[in-house]
Amino acid sequence: MKFAKFMLTAAAGMAIASSAYASTYTIKPVISRSFDPATGSTATALTVNSPTSATANTINAPVGSGNRVYQVDFYIQFSDPTNNNFGALNMDLSPITGVTRPAAQVGSIRTGWLANNPFWDSDNDGTVDPANDARTYGDNADLGTANDLVGIVLDIDPLVATNANDPRPTLGKVASPGSLLGSIWVTWNGTAQGKVTADLKQGGFYNPTTNLLVSDLAAALNDSAANFNVPEPSSIALLGLGGLAAIRRRRA
Repeated sequence: MKFAKFMLTAAAGMAIASSAYASTYTIKPVISRSFDPATGSTATALTVNSPTSATANTINAPVGSGNRVYQVDFYIQFSDPTNNNFGALNMDLSPITGVTRPAAQVGSIRTGWLANNPFWDSDNDGTVDPANDARTYGDNADLGTANDLVGIVLDIDPLVATNANDPRPTLGKVASPGSLLGSIWVTWNGTAQGKVTADLKQGGFYNPTTNLLVSDLAAALNDSAANFNVPEPSSIALLGLGGLAAIRRRRA
């Protein structure tokens, strides 16, 4: 756990303040799917982990044959002692070790951050219409150097004149693993340990009473990582012995 040290920049049309409250931000990586790097097809993608699994951020052996491209989804869990709402987050997906980034977009495979920023029925007319409705986040993008995954910023616009369709008051407060922020893709050959670290830099909450986005200087920022594990040689040997034992049992 660490604590926010820097001020967030103001979201469009929103005042910003600082505070010493202790809101908590916990990032949850999920290694969700494995793709054929030649096609990037969702039709042939293989499931790696369920988002609700306690070990959803870990893979212990390749899923599929040869080099595979893996989708890593990032969720946020948020809590605040005074029942404020999620307001903003700044994070780096760095360092990335033992895996590589795709060089080109192929099928569903992307080379950078793919934001989860859906529209919602902000005008309350019963239809989600991108021409007239708002997105969940004001910003959800890699705002640093393009596709370097450093300086990924998420924030909400003011919650004025909301309705029951508004998803923003519950961001990060839903059941585990939390609210989906976005995804990246990495290539892993299964022969070396790999890791994608989510490094949270700043957090902010939204105070609905004052209509302020507040940079919480005392926010607890809980980093996490997606882990690509290679079994130790002794483990591989044990797996082999287990397989031999199973064959012997079947023959018996």
